Parts: sequence; structure tokens; C-alpha cells
Amino acid sequence: MGDVSVRLAPVSLTEADAMLNELRGARLLDAFRGRGPLDRNALIEVIHRFSSLVACLGERLDEADLNPVFVLPEGEGVWAADALFVLSGSESVEIR
Repeated sequence: MGDVSVRLAPVSLTEADAMLNELRGARLLDAFRGRGPLDRNALIEVIHRFSSLVACLGERLDEADLNPVFVLPEGEGVWAADALFVLSGSESVEIR
């Protein structure tokens, strides 16, 4: 889609908010087509925490993927349906 924002981990809450603001698709988090706004604050927290995990794992982490990530209505949070972490020198770990 070409709609990306990149920072080095770890990402602060302020940086995570700025990253979302850089995306054209961020407007989908607002009220849209008859539904209320989605939980932008929870998504910012997930970006922050995920980046902290990535920073802590450092060189041991070869690959990380959260897909798909569901942003629920405002105040209801965010959840990832699937998570994959590939650590160097080991097999990948998939969490469902």
C-alpha cells in the first residue's frame, strides 16, 4: 500500500502517535461510515510496547510479525490474531 512510517526501536508513546499521524490510513481510526472512532490510544500503546520488546531482544531477533492487528472501538483495546517471532539460532515461535 505504500503507507508506512518507520522509526528505530524503542518508540516512545509520542513517536508512536506521530507515526500514526504520518499515515494516510490513520483517518480510518476516526469515526467512519456510521461507526464510532476506534481505540487509537490502545494502538499507540501496542506500537510502543512492541517496539520495546523488539529493542530488548536486539540482535537475537531476526523477524517479528503481528498480523492481523484488530483495533476495537474506542476504549475496548487492540488485539493481534497472530504473532510470529523468529529468533536467531532457533526455530520460530508462533503465538495464536
